Amino acid sequence: MDTETFARTFSNFVNRLNLDIPALIEVLSFEHRTLQQGITRFAVAWLEKMAEAHDNGDYDMRNEASVKVGKEFVENVSYEARKGIPFI
Repeated sequence: MDTETFARTFSNFVNRLNLDIPALIEVLSFEHRTLQQGITRFAVAWLEKMAEAHDNGDYDMRNEASVKVGKEFVENVSYEARKGIPFI
């Protein structure tokens, strides 16, 4: 699956009204430890992107909470920690 197709599929998935995030997190927690690292790198990169949107004023009330969480995350987790998640 290419990046664009995955992004659309993922967006459609999280747009479901009955999305059970705790169940999804539980399933992902049993993934191979190397895959867990990749999932974490993805989550960190997303939060960094939200922080960037905050800094650029590129948000509105629909995603304001997301950009604020991203900004707080970046301010409180060092660059070294965010970029130091290895692929093992």
